[in-house]
Amino acid sequence: MPREAGRRKGAVTESVPRHVERWVVPPYCSVDPCQDSRRNRRHPPCQESERSRPSPVADPHPQRGAGARGGEQPGGGHDPSADPAGPAGGGRRLAAGSPGARGAALRARRWAPLALPREDRPAGPRYAHADGRPALARWGAQAGSVFLADQKVPIRVPRVRNRATNTEVPLATYAQLQTPRAQDVGLFRRVLGGLSCRDDEAAAEAVPEAFGLATSSVSRRFVRASAKALQTLHERRHDDHDWLVLLLDGKSFADDQGVIALGITTTGEKRILGLVQTATENTRVCAAFLRELVARGFQTPAGLLVVLDGAKGLSAAVREVFGEQVPIQRCQWHKRENVLSYLPRSQHALWRRKLQAAYAKATYGEAQYALRQLVKELQQHNASAAWSLEEGLDETLTMHRLAVFTKLGISFKTTNLIERVMARVEAKTHRVTRWRTSDQKQRWCAATLLEIEKQFRKVNGHQHLGLLQAARRGKLSSPPVAA
Repeated sequence: MPREAGRRKGAVTESVPRHVERWVVPPYCSVDPCQDSRRNRRHPPCQESERSRPSPVADPHPQRGAGARGGEQPGGGHDPSADPAGPAGGGRRLAAGSPGARGAALRARRWAPLALPREDRPAGPRYAHADGRPALARWGAQAGSVFLADQKVPIRVPRVRNRATNTEVPLATYAQLQTPRAQDVGLFRRVLGGLSCRDDEAAAEAVPEAFGLATSSVSRRFVRASAKALQTLHERRHDDHDWLVLLLDGKSFADDQGVIALGITTTGEKRILGLVQTATENTRVCAAFLRELVARGFQTPAGLLVVLDGAKGLSAAVREVFGEQVPIQRCQWHKRENVLSYLPRSQHALWRRKLQAAYAKATYGEAQYALRQLVKELQQHNASAAWSLEEGLDETLTMHRLAVFTKLGISFKTTNLIERVMARVEAKTHRVTRWRTSDQKQRWCAATLLEIEKQFRKVNGHQHLGLLQAARRGKLSSPPVAA
């Protein structure tokens, strides 16, 4: 059976049909004149003759006639001028940038030589040696590779030799194609997205005729990209915004702890402010970290609200740097879970509902009274749980005291804003099973944080942040005592 007939009956010989390949894949053109002459001595290379064209294919459905299929002649041959896949029509032509078009282009580049612009032909056009420099001559071709976007693709690279000095002449175009589209950015995002350094070569097989990098090369490129991210996080300034809310929380990396700061501007934008590695959330390290943020331009002209999970070290560091009068909103979710940890599991659902209902009161007086009643009730069942609820109770009602709970409580009554960031960091770093050095931990964390930051949106209720600013300018009065 002829090769073309086999293709028409479904034999898998090529990934792109012949009528599509005419418009997508350029014709084969070698760079070796000797090879071309051996292939076809009667016809010049890079020229398609009647003899080299594919033979017509018999139409398997002759009853359809000449007009049965667009672009087919009565004998079964294909007429490019009438083909809907041609330049004038849409039809079955592969769309630019589609996977099929990219695959066809890559497959063509695998066997076709590097197409050089006219200005990068030091030896002149082929078969016209007088147009080039006399001392330079074509010297065959060799295997090479270029970057298409961020993917490495093998090609045949023409060589030029200087006969006078007996040295190789580099090609400027080929040197430019040796650099990836965005250097290490594409690979950096793939590794952060969960691709293992060992699997980059296997992932490259999704693109026809492409090949990946060695594990060591992938690792080195990721180290370079993540080191830049860490430097950016440590050095960027924050004086381009006025800040209103600060959230602090810790993230565990192996045996170490990392404290992360998230800032909210007066217009509701979120930004990762910084990262510090510490064994525990102790006051000394956290205070030094906050002073560094202030030195880099963390300005709070409208006052500051700090949201914490209740850690003593973080609270003391905040008061040491920003003053004793800074309002701290203690996370209501953490307080509730701490109280439930003292109670038997059978009572968790009941007391969770009671605590949630008390914190949902609209005003400070109502919420404080309801919680005081729960403290008295808990003393009859579990004195330790009652003590846990009473400890730091007023700090969990800061949003109520500022009279903005109904408008902004959804965003700032808990540490949920920064907890969601931590969850996404964990999702991107959980595949790292061996943390070797401090630099590795900080690079991974910083790179992940900056990638997550690109997807940040404004906080819920950002249109009401003016109420919080007004409350902070008026300062907080001493909290009233519930009857």
